[in-house]
Amino acid sequence: MSKDIFSEPKKRGLKIVPIEGERLERRLVIAFGFMSVIPILFIFWATVNKVNGRTTLLLTIASALFGYFFVARRMIQSVLNVTERVKGLTSGQATGPLEVPDTNENG
Repeated sequence: MSKDIFSEPKKRGLKIVPIEGERLERRLVIAFGFMSVIPILFIFWATVNKVNGRTTLLLTIASALFGYFFVARRMIQSVLNVTERVKGLTSGQATGPLEVPDTNENG
């Protein structure tokens, strides 16, 4: 008999993975969600539940800022770092390996 029959089944469900380990495509989707989809859902929720405008505005701004500062900004910064380094390598001014702290396509 095979060992695989008696091994524990793999757990399926949501995994919590640090954003630094995600691919750029996934980061872009997460940033888009925080910066546009979630604020639209906040506005819809507020109109259905008749929540005051100040709370809705605060939640919308907080979600958009979170998406920018914690997801999109880091992603854009790593792409810009690689671009600047490649420009230096192609012009012959810089030598050595590309050093990028990310572990995705950029790193």
